[in-house]
Amino acid sequence: MTVAAYVDWVLGPSRAAAAPFTVTSIDPATGAMFATNRWYPAFAERAAFFDLGGRQTSWTGDRREFIGRNADLDDPAALAGDAAFSNRVGAGFDPCGAMQAQIVLAAGDSIEIVCLLGETQG
Repeated sequence: MTVAAYVDWVLGPSRAAAAPFTVTSIDPATGAMFATNRWYPAFAERAAFFDLGGRQTSWTGDRREFIGRNADLDDPAALAGDAAFSNRVGAGFDPCGAMQAQIVLAAGDSIEIVCLLGETQG
């Protein structure tokens, strides 16, 4: 099965105003996604983070990849198929955080997946 988690980054007065300045990255040690906006004073020294407890197998920082062209959050294109996310992050996207974890469970097995979302000094 695939578990997916999604967050819209709003690191400014509104998503539209902050989006051109929001940059996403992946921490190589933990796999957590970070988002920063160095151009908006209230967030210049802050970083938002997003993680599936290290279980993520793919991710994207591109809202268009997750939602799809001319689609919306009620029916995101990324959840319609079996494809993994592109693992693209950086600047120049309509920023978001989306992560997938591929989970295989045998009959009677269970698993706990923790989604972490927060902010810290950047």
